Amino acid sequence: MKFEYAIIVKNKTRLESLIERFNTKAQAKFYIENLGGNFDDYEAEHETFQSSLLSLQTQLSKLIKNKTVERIYLPSFIFSEKNLIVVIGQDGLVANTAKYSKNCPIIAVNPDKERYDGILLPFDASDFVEGVESVITDRYNSKTVRFAEAKMNDGQRLLAFNDLFIGVSSHTSARYKIQYNNKKEEQSSSGLIVSTQAGSTGWLSSVFNMAYGITQFFEKGLQPKVPKLKDDELLFAVREPFQSLKTQTGITAGIVNCRQSLSIESLIPANGIIFSDGIETDFLKFNSGAIATIGIAEETAKLVLKPSLIDRLPKEKPKEVFVRAKPSASADIPDLIIEGTPKTPRINFRKTSDGIIMDIKGRCIPENSIEFFSSLEKWICFYENKVTNACVNMQLEYLNTSSSKNIVGLMFKQLNKLHQMGVNVVVNWYVDEDDEDMTEMGLDLESLSKFPVKIIEVTNW
Repeated sequence: MKFEYAIIVKNKTRLESLIERFNTKAQAKFYIENLGGNFDDYEAEHETFQSSLLSLQTQLSKLIKNKTVERIYLPSFIFSEKNLIVVIGQDGLVANTAKYSKNCPIIAVNPDKERYDGILLPFDASDFVEGVESVITDRYNSKTVRFAEAKMNDGQRLLAFNDLFIGVSSHTSARYKIQYNNKKEEQSSSGLIVSTQAGSTGWLSSVFNMAYGITQFFEKGLQPKVPKLKDDELLFAVREPFQSLKTQTGITAGIVNCRQSLSIESLIPANGIIFSDGIETDFLKFNSGAIATIGIAEETAKLVLKPSLIDRLPKEKPKEVFVRAKPSASADIPDLIIEGTPKTPRINFRKTSDGIIMDIKGRCIPENSIEFFSSLEKWICFYENKVTNACVNMQLEYLNTSSSKNIVGLMFKQLNKLHQMGVNVVVNWYVDEDDEDMTEMGLDLESLSKFPVKIIEVTNW
C-alpha cells in the first residue's frame, strides 16, 4: 500500500495551556511563581518539546507529505488507510490516538526521555525515521493492541485503549447491579476500573498499590504481585466496595475475555458516567436504567516497533573502517578505562590472571559510534592468541541505532573471532526487568553470536 500522508498528532504543552488560560506568558509566570511554583520547569519542558517537534517535522518532510493534528480534534478527524500516524508526546496521547486510528500504523515518539517514561514510546526524534521508512516500505514489525468496549443497551458504545471508569462523575458513591461469572449482586462503591493489557501498569496498578499498602499495615512481608494480562483479556476491579444490608462485596475483581463478559446495570439517578483512558470528556451517560456490557472490542490498533538488531544489519558485508595493526606479543597493553558521559557509557576493559574482563555501563549515544566502538574492538583484537577467557558485562540504559549496528559489526564480530580461536567467551547482558526493548536486543545478540549471551534481569537499575 502506498501511504500518501503522515499525520503528526501532538498535544499542547503545559506552558501553552497556561498561556491560553492567562492570555500571556508573563501573567502565567506571575501566577505560578506567586504560588511558589517553578515556572522554569514549564519553560524547559516546552522548549524541549518544541525542539523535538521541529526536528521531527523537518525530517519527516523529506520522506512524505504530512500535516499536524492537535489531540482535541482527534474525535472528529477521519483517518484514511493511506495515512500513517506519528504521535509525539506522552504515553496517554498514544492511547487517545489509537482509538481513532482505524488500524493505521502508529509510530510513537518520546519528545523528552528525561521527563517521560515512554512505555508506549519506542522511538525518539533521532531514530523515528527508521520506523517511518519501515512502514513506507512495508517492512515493519508491529504490536496489535486490543481495546476494551462498553456496549450500552441503547446501542451506544465506547472504546478504551488503557481503561474504562464506570461510576459517578464526581467519583462519589455509585449504586448499580453487577453480573459476572453467573453471579449477580447489588453494590455501592467508588466505581469500577476495567483495564486492558496496555493499561495494567497505569490506573489499575494504583488500585493494587493501595490494596497491598493497606494489607501490609497489618501483614508484614507481603510481596506485591502485578497482574499480567494477555492481549485478549481485561481485568476489572471494584473501588472501595461498601457492604450493607442492601449492598454486597462478593464480586470485587475478575478477568473478562471472549468467553466471560461483565454486565453492569445503573441505579444512579444522575451524573452516572462511563469514560475511557482518563478523559472525562470522552464519555457515555450511565444513569438509572442503563445497562453496560463490558468485553473485548473487534477494533485493534497497530503500534510500530523498533527494528530488531537483525533487521538493522546491512545486507552486504560491511567495509572495514580502519586498518588493524598486528599486536606485539611481548607485553600487554594498558587497561582501557573511559569515564562515562551523558552520551557515552563507562568503559573498564582490563586484563586479569584469568583472562580479560570488559565492563560497559551507561547510555550509549556517541557522536561517532564507529570511532567509539573501533577503539574497543582494537583493544579486544590485541588479545588474540593471548588469553583463554573473555567476559563482557554490558549494562546499557539506552543505545541508538548506529551504536547497535557497531556493537554487532565491530565488537561482537571480534568476540566471535576470539571464540573461533578457542577462547571461552561469555557476555552478560544486564537489563531492567521492565525494559522489553533491551531484553529483545539481548535476544537478538544471542541469536547472532556463537558464544553464550546471558540475559540477566536487574531489579534495582
